[in-house]
Amino acid sequence: DLPFPAEFFDLVICRVALPYMNSATAIREVAHVLAPNGLLLLTVHTPKFYLLMMRGRLAEMSLKGFAYPVICFAGGVFFLLTGKQPAGNFWKGKETFHTRSMLTRELNAAGLRAILEFDADGAGGRTYLIGKA
Repeated sequence: DLPFPAEFFDLVICRVALPYMNSATAIREVAHVLAPNGLLLLTVHTPKFYLLMMRGRLAEMSLKGFAYPVICFAGGVFFLLTGKQPAGNFWKGKETFHTRSMLTRELNAAGLRAILEFDADGAGGRTYLIGKA
C-alpha cells in the first residue's frame, strides 16, 4: 500500500519501475491515490527492449549477459499468455515487458484508461499518458 490518502495526487510519474513489481497491484495503488481526472505518466519496457538487448549481448559475445534478457523476455511471454507475472524466488529482481493489450487489461481493471502513447526512446521503451476514468 502506498502511504498516501485516496485521491491525493493530480499526477503520478512511473518511469520503467512497473516491470520490476506486481503491475496489477501497483496500477491499483496508483489509481487509488490519483485524484479524479488525475494523470499517470507511465513508461514500460516492450518486447523490443529485450530483443535489442539480446542482439547487443550477442554482439559482445556475452553468453552470461545474453541469458538475462532471454529470461526476462520469456517471463514477459508467460505474462502475456497467462495474464500472470512470474513469481517465486527465481524471479526476484527480474522484470517483464508490457504490451498495449497487457496494460489495457490492467488499466481497465483499475478504472484507468490510456489517453496517449508514444515511443519513449527508440530503444524499446513505451510511454503512456493515462487518465483516471
